[in-house]
Amino acid sequence: MKLIETGKTRSDVKRIGFVMVDDSDFELLSQQNWQLGADGYPRSHGEVKLMSRFIMNAPRHLEVDHIDGNPLNNQRANLRLATSSQNKCNRGARKDCKSGYKGVSWHSQRNKWTARIKAGTKYLHLGLFEDIKDAVSAYNNAAQKYHGEFAFINKL
Repeated sequence: MKLIETGKTRSDVKRIGFVMVDDSDFELLSQQNWQLGADGYPRSHGEVKLMSRFIMNAPRHLEVDHIDGNPLNNQRANLRLATSSQNKCNRGARKDCKSGYKGVSWHSQRNKWTARIKAGTKYLHLGLFEDIKDAVSAYNNAAQKYHGEFAFINKL
């Protein structure tokens, strides 16, 4: 594993970051100037191309999923081709999620935790729970069932 340096320019302040890549990709990648986008993903400076797409030579109709969710880990063992739907399955909770867990929210009318998951094009209600840990477990079990290898599993 080697590190590729990236620059990020915002308001005339340059911040440096590092991206993990395989030794076999280092020489080719280091010939380009990489910057971190506002979303935290490294992009080539000239033509706007994501480093992960460059490494995986991803076709237009597919995305590149970072298995561990870290956009700065572009080692091939951490990258896989995915549909947009599969890639979304492996995302964690949104930043504005009040429970802190993907698929779990507070049901104020029932004063309980509720869990739900998107399976295909439909949302499935997984139940109401007194304890948030039970709601998280229900989501995690459903994620493994419906999302398989692309399941994001909440950490308790």
